[in-house]
This record gives sequence, C-alpha cells and structure tokens, in this order.
Amino acid sequence: MGQIEEVLFADLIDEKNARTWNNSLFLCDNFTSGFMPQYLDASKPRKIRFATVVLCRAGTLSVRLNMQEYTLHADDGLQFAPGIIGEQVSASEDCRILVVAFAESVYNIPAKNSVSMQLRNYFHREPMLIHFPHQYSETITIHYRLMRDVLADVSFSQTEEAIKSHINIISTYALHCIEASKEQLPERTRYERMFDQFLRDVKDHCDCERTVAFYAGRLYISPKYLSKVVMDVSGRHPTDWIRDHVLLNAKTLLRSSDYSVQQVSDMLSFPNPSFFGKYFKEHVGCTPREYQNQK
Repeated sequence: MGQIEEVLFADLIDEKNARTWNNSLFLCDNFTSGFMPQYLDASKPRKIRFATVVLCRAGTLSVRLNMQEYTLHADDGLQFAPGIIGEQVSASEDCRILVVAFAESVYNIPAKNSVSMQLRNYFHREPMLIHFPHQYSETITIHYRLMRDVLADVSFSQTEEAIKSHINIISTYALHCIEASKEQLPERTRYERMFDQFLRDVKDHCDCERTVAFYAGRLYISPKYLSKVVMDVSGRHPTDWIRDHVLLNAKTLLRSSDYSVQQVSDMLSFPNPSFFGKYFKEHVGCTPREYQNQK
C-alpha cells in the first residue's frame, strides 16, 4: 500500500555542501551556489521526519508546511518539528539560506538544560516563523560556520562538546527572540504535555485510526478525560484535530498526482471511495476529484 513519501534523516547524507555529525546533526547552506536542499524540492509534498531550523540570510523563500504557506525574508527563521508535511513553493534567485536539522531520535531525547527544554516546547506546536535582528542573524551564522569548521577538522578531539556549545548559543538567541515577541513562555502544564503527545500520536496514526478511544488508550486515560484535556488546552474536540490531520494527508496525496481517488481512499483506510468522497466534500466543500483537478 502506498503512502505519503517521507524524507528520513538518512536521506540527507547526499545533499550538496552538507556536513553531518554522528548520524544526528545536519548542516547545509547555499551561500556559494544557488541550489536548494533536495528535501525542500517543489515537485511534491513530503513528510519530513526530522526537526528543522531554516535561517534566510538573503532573498525570499516560501514553503508550505501542513498546507499553510510561510514566507521567509532576510533574517527570518523558521522552525518545525518532525512529522510536518512540507514542500518548497518558491525561492528568489538571490535566496540564501542555512539549514540545521536534527535526527528524530535525537530530537526526542529529553533536553537537559533550561534553554533546550523551553525551545522544544515551541517545536512541539505548529511551525514557528521568527524574525531575528540583523546582528543576531549574523551571530547565528558565525556559530553555524564554526560548527562546519569543527566537523571538517577530523583531527579535532572535542567535537561533541564544541557542537553542543554552538547549538546552545544559537538556541539562546532563538529563545530570546521568541520570548521577546510572545511574552514570557508559560510553564508547560500536565494537560499541555498530554495534548502535545496526543498531536504527535494523531500525526503518526490518523491514516488508520480515527477514534478518540484509540488515542486515549495510548495515553492510558479514558476518552472522556482526553476530550477534557484537549478541549481545555485547545478549545477544540479531539475529533476536530483527528479530522484536520486526515484531511491534510488526503489533500497532500491528492495534490501529488501519483494516486487515484480510490487509491487515496484505500491508503487512508476509508471503507470505500464513495464514503471517502462524502467525507471529503462535507469538510472541504468539493469532491476529491474536483480538488485534484484544481491543481
């Protein structure tokens, strides 16, 4: 059975002008050439299985993440968590970016310092667009270049310590800018942590599981209690979030043009194409075929 094409961290190894470390950290930029990273290819939407930070240094870059478009100008940063469905929309000829990506296995390791913990709280939510003062953007770029230098020096014996130090400094600047624009970051409550886990589970399982009971079971709580948690945190019912992710995956598959409506119906575990068509039209306002033809 087909599925939304995924980009794994292992797929980054062949990127041009890239540096990788310990199968966990990926650094890439197009400062000396106009190429764009392959996983931001505009050809089709793909699910990105690693956390990513993009900093635009010049020109403009537009990407679509979970069907929402984000446009980066000079000194804008964009961060998003694993599981995002992304695609490049457009990039100016003078677009210059740097990319820092983390393998999902590393991203899921609990952070050990307050800066990392607070920054990860933001990563768990929707993609975030951050504008950096020009001097901050310059400083982040300096530390990015220093990390590349460290990784290029095979004789250096303190690579891990140096990389962690540079990442922590970059994280500090990012957190400062986020908090400056959003007030002080509130401490995460137990309900909020449960809600974050619920969203991660929905992203991973909504193609075949759409009952509140299933997701409540993964959290070892009752469906009623999960509904209360999700409503208190987001103001929406769990079924609303499940439906939105199902429709996101449906739209992505239909837009890829690789699959027929019947294939998409099967891939998303609908009983038959007719039921899928009614479900899609009820929530989107057009049939799957009409949506596909709109492209």
